[in-house]
Amino acid sequence: MAREMRKIILSKDELVAALESYKRTDFEFLPAGKIVNCELKAGAPVTVGIETTFANKIQTTDFHLDAHRLLEPMIRYCLENNIVLPRNSKKSALIGDGLAALYIQIGPPAEGI
Repeated sequence: MAREMRKIILSKDELVAALESYKRTDFEFLPAGKIVNCELKAGAPVTVGIETTFANKIQTTDFHLDAHRLLEPMIRYCLENNIVLPRNSKKSALIGDGLAALYIQIGPPAEGI
């Protein structure tokens, strides 16, 4: 049976927007504060710098997110921006240099892959 693969690529700015939106709904995902930097490198976790204020002192703390933790924020971003996603599909996230990709496989899993 034939299957379909889709790839939705988000730029660094789009990924930051996805993370900002998602952390407003899932308070345990990332702490409150503004995302001031985001480093995307192939084969490495995403490094997100969040600016926080504590006792009138501003500091930037880095958090490392594996690709599988980006899946829900990327799906939410697509839904909020009217990018249609199939329900019955396998979804995964991959990181490249400066880009994040949402891979979607529609149809039965291929044998031997």
